[in-house]
Amino acid sequence: MFKTTISRYMFSGILQDEFSEWYTELPVTARLVVYITFLGTIMFLIFLILKFLSDCDVEDDTERFPAMAGEEVTDWVPLVNETLEVTGKGDLETASFSSAEDVDYSTYCVICFEERRNCFFVPCGHSATCRGCAEKIMSEENKVCPICRRIIRKSKRLVLKF
Repeated sequence: MFKTTISRYMFSGILQDEFSEWYTELPVTARLVVYITFLGTIMFLIFLILKFLSDCDVEDDTERFPAMAGEEVTDWVPLVNETLEVTGKGDLETASFSSAEDVDYSTYCVICFEERRNCFFVPCGHSATCRGCAEKIMSEENKVCPICRRIIRKSKRLVLKF
């Protein structure tokens, strides 16, 4: 009879409260460590799977395009390998030819290819047309950017200094 009452009074009060706080905090921290470890392991496995799939994708490209296997692959490949223009007069044999590498088409209007790009569209920000073509686009009923097909609010003129 004395042993139960002594033990009850001995562990009551401050010691009992500290023990209960320690008991509830320990599983929360342990759970947190387990969750972080588990999520880290899952993320690492997903990373390895994606890396493996990207390595397999690079190998498949050489099988699908055997002509490009020996060549260096770049991000931008022109649709037409070489465009030839006749610049001389007379026979084709005496005419001089110039390739597309001589002309930088990236600075010309994508619609008319006659003037330099000097306008950009708001809100997309694409600079793709000359002022005349931009005015034609803005006068149409359906005002869309020729690059991304977003609706255009207005066109602004660029001041380019060379």
